[in-house]
Amino acid sequence: MKRNVATAVDFETEDIIYDDPDDYITDESSEEFQENTLEIVATNEESRSDIKKLEMLIEQLPEQFPEAVDIIRNEISPMLVDCNTGVKDHYIKVIKKKTNAASVKSVSLIIDEVIDRINTEGPEPETNEIDEIRKDPEVLKMAEQIAQDPMLLKNKIDLIGQLGVIGERKNIALYMTVIDSCLLPMGSTGSEALAIKNSGPYGAGKSHPMFTCLKLYPKTAYHLITSGSAKSLYHVQGGLKHKALILTEALALQGEHSGDNELAYSIRSLVSEGSLAYQYTGYDEDGKKVTIIKKMDGPTSLVTTTIKGRLEAQLEDRLVTIHPNTSSKQTQDILNKTAEIASGSVGQVDEKRINAWKLYYDSLESVEVIIPFAGDIADYVNAGGTPNLRQTRF
Repeated sequence: MKRNVATAVDFETEDIIYDDPDDYITDESSEEFQENTLEIVATNEESRSDIKKLEMLIEQLPEQFPEAVDIIRNEISPMLVDCNTGVKDHYIKVIKKKTNAASVKSVSLIIDEVIDRINTEGPEPETNEIDEIRKDPEVLKMAEQIAQDPMLLKNKIDLIGQLGVIGERKNIALYMTVIDSCLLPMGSTGSEALAIKNSGPYGAGKSHPMFTCLKLYPKTAYHLITSGSAKSLYHVQGGLKHKALILTEALALQGEHSGDNELAYSIRSLVSEGSLAYQYTGYDEDGKKVTIIKKMDGPTSLVTTTIKGRLEAQLEDRLVTIHPNTSSKQTQDILNKTAEIASGSVGQVDEKRINAWKLYYDSLESVEVIIPFAGDIADYVNAGGTPNLRQTRF
């Protein structure tokens, strides 16, 4: 039988991949369903009201499962987000019986999909941030001056220093280069965006320069996560095209933790190929089973930190590795700077300067470029030995 295929580009849900739903969904119609009495302790009137509303929605469900799918997905599932596993499983069984679903799995598939989506979605980016900044003519003029500045990168690094980062100029420049690389167009063989990891011991100052650099970028320029489930990248609101993925601690990508896990694979594919895609079984508007193909387009650059020397093997050779300055002089400089700030002898950076850099970045577009001095770069790299093929991007 020919299978329907629906393609979703701007997707908001995730699911488990099934080659054929009939191979995984077993018929439980022969099993006798015994509805146990579930005691739910409601601590306040609002909680009791929510429970009553949930049970009323379930009671009003159509007796045919395909007709009930939309109500289960849009109205019932969000109400089960904060429920414990036992409560959720109870209502799944009640829904299964009420709608004559083929199995408990049929119902849990939809509910778990919605719960995972809600749990993995972060707060919506401040989409009006740039619009508010544009209202200030002084900031507009400053952004135009930045765009014409031949010392743009140096001045940007200097500003990070004024914001409290001591030294680390090389690392700051590399952070910015990698973040900005997400604006490069897709190449003929995949993404041209770069990736970087800052590797060092606990308390070495890996994150401070990174977060300070992010102050000069609008929130729409990057997506910040601390970790993620296997398919969490597929749920990022607004997608990851021409954005930087900031992974604050690469625990899931470290050798002994990663194996060949799907999060590591997704990040690896996004960095190198510039896109992600997977398919799963779902339901169309008529309640019919269909195979849904979901895509996440790049290019996306990657910035992360780790206490380990190496990450997952195949991801490691796609990264530029830097290290924090842990010298005694650096420690002394940080202490002195901290004392200056605490004493009030250091002036604050004008917020308009920061907003001007955000506005400047927002004005950048992805375009094809020619690098006249690419040959000189190649000679310089070759002088240090034969590079890895994945490290030959311009």
